[in-house]
Amino acid sequence: MHLDLPQPNDLHQCERWPMTVACGSHQNIGIDDKFWCVFHIAGDVSIRTDLKNVNQIFAQMLLMPNLQETERTDYARTILSSGQTLLTLLNDILDLSKIEAGKFQLESTAFAPQALLHETCDLFAGAAHTKGLQLDYQWLGPLEQRYLADSHRLRQMLANLVGNAIKFTAQGSVRIEGKQTQIEGPAVLLEFAVRDSGIGIASEKIGVLFKPFSQADSSTTREFGGTGLGLSIVRQLAMAMGGDVGVDSEPGKGSTFWFRIRVQTVADGQDSRGMPRAEPMPSNHVPGAGLLRGHVLVAEDNPINALVIKALLGRLGITMTLVGDGQQAVEAIVHCAAGELPDLILMDLHMPVMDGYSATEQIRQWEAQHARRHLPIIALTADAFEEDRRHCLAVGMNDFLSKPIALESLKVAMTQWLAQPSTEKQA
Repeated sequence: MHLDLPQPNDLHQCERWPMTVACGSHQNIGIDDKFWCVFHIAGDVSIRTDLKNVNQIFAQMLLMPNLQETERTDYARTILSSGQTLLTLLNDILDLSKIEAGKFQLESTAFAPQALLHETCDLFAGAAHTKGLQLDYQWLGPLEQRYLADSHRLRQMLANLVGNAIKFTAQGSVRIEGKQTQIEGPAVLLEFAVRDSGIGIASEKIGVLFKPFSQADSSTTREFGGTGLGLSIVRQLAMAMGGDVGVDSEPGKGSTFWFRIRVQTVADGQDSRGMPRAEPMPSNHVPGAGLLRGHVLVAEDNPINALVIKALLGRLGITMTLVGDGQQAVEAIVHCAAGELPDLILMDLHMPVMDGYSATEQIRQWEAQHARRHLPIIALTADAFEEDRRHCLAVGMNDFLSKPIALESLKVAMTQWLAQPSTEKQA
């Protein structure tokens, strides 16, 4: 069905889209009236504000002559922050709409909670440091135990809670904890909690926190931003995994948000996908203590994306070779001498000539035929759906990064495959 949307000549006109979709056009495509009207009320202000930030700062202020370097940096940070807010909002709406439409499917992969908590802590280390907060984690279960669940969604749930905790905590600390609460043979109930020393929540406000587009009160939205979708998604995912959610909080004394999920234990030597896995990190591991080394083959046809990837890899101390499509990626591997193969491949999924899926399949076939080592391949894509992730794993990819790529997310992925022990720095 065709949906008539405005064709904006500039970003100011684009700001009117939420009103059009939320209060009129949705009636023609069968989307729930209440969902869209509440989305308009909660999300329209956020979208308008961030679009104005991008438009006014980029088009007007960044292009002004004789800018001081500090001014240019501040404007660029505002654009980045506004863009990330918009992306988070759109991703949350996509997730929530899929869940409510019954088109949401969970997958089952092996994960180690110790490593998962470390990755989450590492991902938010920069944000915590910026606010002067102490961020740490503790896994209270068996250090070497792995479990089966949707680890991708589990990361998303933890990220939502940790992101909220940092946002609402002005000073003090944020702590991530995980433990086993029930054990019935191979079935285990896991509990994850995020504790903060933030503003706290009044008891009469707690009941609305896990509802879509809800926050404790309107002043929270004005001061801290957001639309209240994150906690609702955490609740929906926890329930889909056979668990529940909750919060313990007092105004001025911080909050503890927790969720529980049901998982299955994984016996030693077993892996749900037959893929290499990251080993659990020791509790005394210091993020960044290892040295990232290596050369990466990047298959990406968009020159702006390629420029960003090159800059991010450079920040991590990693060199790269760029090719523009999947066919070139296959040829770069097939015609490379054994000792000159890249250490890892970053593979865009949608490219001309040959896409990333077909390229990965051909590389895996060539490796098998010539008894070559299994190169780690990480997918790069703007696709936000779980079926895309499953497709990546099915054709032989090892991991999945969503665009736009954040430096910390890339660092976590690179660390799994390229990190060298610190003692090798002097080698």
